[in-house]
Amino acid sequence: MTMMLKTLPCPVCHQPGEVEVPFEEGAAYMIGVLKIQDAMPTTPANIREQLITGLHPACTHPSGCLCPPVCGACGLPTGDGVKANNACEACADHVYECMGVGGEPA
Repeated sequence: MTMMLKTLPCPVCHQPGEVEVPFEEGAAYMIGVLKIQDAMPTTPANIREQLITGLHPACTHPSGCLCPPVCGACGLPTGDGVKANNACEACADHVYECMGVGGEPA
C-alpha cells in the first residue's frame, strides 16, 4: 500500500508537487520523530529531497546544482552547468543565474 504526499513548491519551476511513497514510510515521516532517511529507507534519495525542499527530480540539474535544466529564455537544455559567463550551453545570448550546489551561488 502507498500514500501520496504533497510537497512544497519547487524552488526551480515554482510548481507544487506530490510524491507516492510506501504507506509505512510515509506515516513514519509524517510523525516527525525520525530523520527522513531513517523513516524512509527504501524511498529514493531524490524523492526524499523533494519532500524536504520541493525540488522536483526533473528540475534537478545533472551537475547537482539548482540551475534550471533548460534556459529560461530559449527553452533549450543548459547542459552540465553554467559556462564562465553564465550563458546557456545552447546559446550565448541567453543567460540564467546558477544557484550552485545546495542552492549557494556558484
